[in-house]
Parts: sequence; structure tokens; C-alpha cells
Amino acid sequence: MSCHTNFDKAEEGVNDALAELLSLKDTEPLALGCIGTCTLSPAEISKRLGGNVRIWGKITTCSRLALAAGSGFDPSLLDEAYVKGADVFLSAEMKHSVARSSPLPCIEASHLLPEAPAMQRLAIKKGWQYIDDPPLLQTIP
Repeated sequence: MSCHTNFDKAEEGVNDALAELLSLKDTEPLALGCIGTCTLSPAEISKRLGGNVRIWGKITTCSRLALAAGSGFDPSLLDEAYVKGADVFLSAEMKHSVARSSPLPCIEASHLLPEAPAMQRLAIKKGWQYIDDPPLLQTIP
């Protein structure tokens, strides 16, 4: 396990910062990530992340959001979130085969967007300068 993955799982780490950014309430842990009560629409989630997202599947409700910052679209993690009552899953780097077999609709962000809130918070805490470096990504309809 790398230091990066440790920060994903750490208290006040990457997933906690993402859950806070998305105003999740009543959170509980997943093997990697967490699940909580969500009051945001997918469009509001995209706006808070600060970039484009892709939706895999059909979202009918987004009241229990599971998330795993980074590359978290793993079949076992999707299954765990489903069993724990999630109705949507947020992460990055979706594979087509995983999307096709997912028990949940998924919101896919770029790898950076779900992790940036923790990096910003860490920089502030340590007195470092945070350098925002979003990917140059465009969506063409």
C-alpha cells in the first residue's frame, strides 16, 4: 500500500475531504471511501468538483452517495456500496466492463477532481502554497 492510498483512507484524508465538499451527512466507511446522505443533484456535484463528469447508467435518485477518490471503480467496492444502500457511486477512471456490470449508476470525474479538496486542505494546514493544476479537458457535444 502506498502513502497515497494511506491518505485516501486516513481520517481527514482524501475521502473525508471529498465527503465534506459534497456535504455528505451520516457517513460510514467503505473498504476504500465512504457512503453518506446526499442532498446534491449530479449537476451540483459536478459544479462543486469544479469540472465535467460523466454519468454511467440512469440516476433516478442521489440520496445515498458512495464515493472513492482516485481510481475507485472496483467491482467489489461497487457491490459493497450497493449492499450498504448507496444509490449512486462517485469516483474516477471508469472501465467500460465495470460500468456495464455495476449494480449502481456511477458519476465519473477526472482523477484529479475528487482528490484536489484534500490537497488544498493539507496545503492550508501545513502552510504550503497549493498550486491548482486542473486537467485541460473539454467536452464536445
